[in-house]
Amino acid sequence: MPDAIARLMKFKQVRKLHVRVAGLDRLKAFEGDNQSVNGLINIAKGSKSPVVELELSAGLKRKESVDKAGVINTIKGLMGLPANVVNVEKIDVRGRVDEDMPIDHLRLLDFVMTEKGAVASEKRRVPYHSRAQALRDAFKRRKPELEKMFGQPGAGQ
Repeated sequence: MPDAIARLMKFKQVRKLHVRVAGLDRLKAFEGDNQSVNGLINIAKGSKSPVVELELSAGLKRKESVDKAGVINTIKGLMGLPANVVNVEKIDVRGRVDEDMPIDHLRLLDFVMTEKGAVASEKRRVPYHSRAQALRDAFKRRKPELEKMFGQPGAGQ
């Protein structure tokens, strides 16, 4: 995902943001300050809809752009939703690095970070301390990438 955000940061124009999210209606409480995500949640709950699909676009105005900072804020908010309740099915962004360049299409879910690791155990169930250590090791390996994506801990408070 940091590679995708870095590519998105290079865009001079953001032409379109297309998101599809399932399960927003199942959220019991969400205490985020992301207005875009809160709006999607309100739409899902208000309409009792299990899936919300939203497309923001600059339309036919070639010189116009969707607000890049708002798009990045929305993406980070969506990626911060609890994955055990909400399923973010699509995050696509279209934009241009330069006016003379063709439109670039980023499918951000293709850049999602995954980590697989083997945990040694002779039993069918893996003990908690082994799973916890594997999680700490994975986090340590990915910490620079996560800080690049979300910023330093405690920054911006």
